[in-house]
Amino acid sequence: SIGSQRQHFLALQRISGQPIVVPASAACRTEAGAALRAIHSRGVIHNDIKAANLLESNYGSVFFVDFERANCRGAGG
Repeated sequence: SIGSQRQHFLALQRISGQPIVVPASAACRTEAGAALRAIHSRGVIHNDIKAANLLESNYGSVFFVDFERANCRGAGG
């Protein structure tokens, strides 16, 4: 029956923006750190942190991209 098996889904968000320019502003670095803490708190290890894998949206938000090398260890590490 529907719902009898646990399934995992990956949802993607389309981001309009540009790669982070190095050196990044203090606000950009702060937001990138917060984003990294958020993904780590969910048990995801990115494994490829570099400027090319950070995008700044047209609204100023920072996003990590390219999770191809990421590992999932489960919530809480």
